[in-house]
Amino acid sequence: MKIAIWHNLPSGGGKRALHSQVTQLVQRGHTVEVWSPESADATYLPLADVTVEHRLPLKVRKSRRRTFTQRLHAVTRPAPDPLLEAVDAHSRTCAEEIRQGDFDLVLVAPCLFYRVPRIGRFLKDLCIPVILYLQEPRRWVYEAQPELPWIGPRESEIPTNSFLPGYWRYVLKDYFRTAEIRVDARRELEDARRYSLILVNSIFSRESIARVYGLEARVSYLGYDAQLFLNKGMPREDFILGLGSMDFIKGVDTAIETMALLPVKQRLPLVWVANSGDAGYGAQMKELADERGVDFTVRQRIDDQSLVDLLNRCRLLLYTSRLEPFGYAPLEATACGAPVVGIGEGGVREIITDSVNGLLRERDPNELAAAVTELLGNPGMARSLGENGATMAPQKFGLDIATDALIRHFERAINVSRAPAYNGQRI
Repeated sequence: MKIAIWHNLPSGGGKRALHSQVTQLVQRGHTVEVWSPESADATYLPLADVTVEHRLPLKVRKSRRRTFTQRLHAVTRPAPDPLLEAVDAHSRTCAEEIRQGDFDLVLVAPCLFYRVPRIGRFLKDLCIPVILYLQEPRRWVYEAQPELPWIGPRESEIPTNSFLPGYWRYVLKDYFRTAEIRVDARRELEDARRYSLILVNSIFSRESIARVYGLEARVSYLGYDAQLFLNKGMPREDFILGLGSMDFIKGVDTAIETMALLPVKQRLPLVWVANSGDAGYGAQMKELADERGVDFTVRQRIDDQSLVDLLNRCRLLLYTSRLEPFGYAPLEATACGAPVVGIGEGGVREIITDSVNGLLRERDPNELAAAVTELLGNPGMARSLGENGATMAPQKFGLDIATDALIRHFERAINVSRAPAYNGQRI
């Protein structure tokens, strides 16, 4: 197959997934070319080392403050947005280049700005499959983090005197903010509808797509590098590992609160590995750890070999992400023989089987602390869970298995697109 790929991914699990997919496709003899804007991270697992990557500029004009009339119009239709205009211009250029390439299909990965990439709008009339591999919708619009952005304000926040200008300023500001979220959500839905097929990384993600967009998606599990992430049989050392960006959604606060509830003799250092995150949130977590008496260290943007080393030496992985759609971290931990204590929600339930390769509990620091205490006090059980995980991981999530499934989706989509009646409809 000849495959065109577009992405605008930062460092992290999404980029790791795409790098693995591209590497496997190239190794199997498929021709792959990649397009991306300059905003995509080119230093973390660079695709240019694997195949040809065209990095095109993303020129954002200087924004001007919108007038009241422009904000009023934005209630019912998208307002002028310099970033959106730049992304569309970039996407249009990429689409024109892809059209000249005689490709069998186009695979589109997420966009760090809009989640569902805009390029689907400019490839819709192609008579080949245009497939979106979507890790998750734009969650902050549809999930409480910690509250939904569009719900009404608390009564205590609303000025009480409706005769004062401050009251109406507040009402209008809240109205415009909510209206803009609705317009953005509509745009995201219409963009998702442009793709002939949506692939997702878990059953949980498929259900999320159905809830948010009302669209059907197909599961194509991700794979991990079993030659890199493997159990080296190293002695386990006295620290607990956390893994994920330094953001609210990764539940760092839950991990710290859990560690604070461990018996003093079992209160091991918590080492958190993050490749990105919010500096303000990170400062809050450091302060929380100090208040709770937790030895908390953050290591940022370490290389894969260092991560594998930590996964092979830690007592366990404490995984506290909120509604994680898939969860590379628990998968890679089990592959390295580390038992996982995690929260039984999201796609993690498809990777960790309770009492087989880890322990799953409610999002309750007391329950999580009890599970950590149980494993720390029972090395035989911890070792058994770790060994089970190292055996199970390649059987379900090996790269060859994941690539076989991905290619089957591609071949099916191509066969459907070659039918005489095909006119770009969803597959």
